[in-house]
Amino acid sequence: MPFLLAVIFGANCSFATPMSYQTNLLVMAPGHYRFVDFMRVGTPLIFVIWMTFTLFIPWYYNLF
Repeated sequence: MPFLLAVIFGANCSFATPMSYQTNLLVMAPGHYRFVDFMRVGTPLIFVIWMTFTLFIPWYYNLF
């Protein structure tokens, strides 16, 4: 189960590019966003999520 959750949350890290998910493309034109805007905000967000779940999943499932 913890490995399944890690894969699920890893696959949902679609914040760094507008092509990664259709909703990102839908808000790109009306919001006047550029590709760089997604990279600037999405990349740190991916690292935060990565570190959070790297620490959370082993703690929650007592894998230490």
